[in-house]
Amino acid sequence: MDSLDTPLLCQQRGDCSVSSQRGESCFQSSANQAEGPSITLADVKQASDQARDALDRNFFRVRFDRLTPREQDYLRAMAQLGAGPHRSGAIAEQLGVRVERIGPLRSGLIRKGMIWSPSHGMTAFTVPMCDGFM
Repeated sequence: MDSLDTPLLCQQRGDCSVSSQRGESCFQSSANQAEGPSITLADVKQASDQARDALDRNFFRVRFDRLTPREQDYLRAMAQLGAGPHRSGAIAEQLGVRVERIGPLRSGLIRKGMIWSPSHGMTAFTVPMCDGFM
């Protein structure tokens, strides 16, 4: 039986609810098994799928639905580029607009806590796995 040797940690600058949801699902999955008190690699894989589904329904969807259509388009463009961080110019290019036009949109998403700027001109999702939801 494979056991999990590494702890589940919040990703840097991420929302701890992602790791918390994964941890709760992992605990529940292992508790439902008759094989003992150990959390196995199979438990973690199953729990990760369950946690991702729960986050998609209850966490990401709620946040996403509160955004304007333009803000949603911005996040979709980021997601198409991958997990990030991404240059603002690359996001603007993905949207087919000049980078100067997306500044206010980016600022609004930062204020709403959806994205952050890890360095000048760079943009990243505040919550791990958000790009996968998109």
